Amino acid sequence: MLNIRADLIRKPEDFKMPCCVVEKIIEIPAEEFDDFIVRPYESRDFIRENKHFTRNENGVDHCMLVLGQNREDGVLVEADGYDWVRYGAYLSGARAIVAAQDQSPALKELNRKLTVFADHAAEECLKLIEQDDRAELSLNDMGPKYGVDMEGNGLLWDTVTEMIADRLEGHGLQMDMDKNELVFTRGMDDPNQTPAQEQIMM
Repeated sequence: MLNIRADLIRKPEDFKMPCCVVEKIIEIPAEEFDDFIVRPYESRDFIRENKHFTRNENGVDHCMLVLGQNREDGVLVEADGYDWVRYGAYLSGARAIVAAQDQSPALKELNRKLTVFADHAAEECLKLIEQDDRAELSLNDMGPKYGVDMEGNGLLWDTVTEMIADRLEGHGLQMDMDKNELVFTRGMDDPNQTPAQEQIMM
């Protein structure tokens, strides 16, 4: 399950969006950001100090991207010479977008492989659960099929496990980590579960 913020349009004619260029990224304290998104028409010092970066040139909006500390979303601002949001758009997942742009080609490729791996592992889990209320996945065996070598790599193991858990959230499953396998079962926690197995209710 994925939660994002979006302003849905009733019966849209199309999704052709104008081009925006982010000229500067500004990060402000979380409390200020929370106030900013509910009162965008108020004059802000950070807009006044950076409005010269924003303009519309040949039909392209040149904007500043405003992020909040410990906040995942952001706001695109084209001030048009003002100290407040003359033109703006809420950008869900803005921090992740910025991080993705900063990644090296090798890291982007690794993220792509991990995403495909986690997607398919979650799908396989749900198929097995429908058949037997239980699913066992060996990540070490599955990994090479997707170009991911899990053997002895604790960081990759933790990352992929978390990605799979995120995709299965809301399905009422218990995930146990037992040696080199993930074991998924339906239902409540087992009171006799050993401490050596980590349990995550999804």
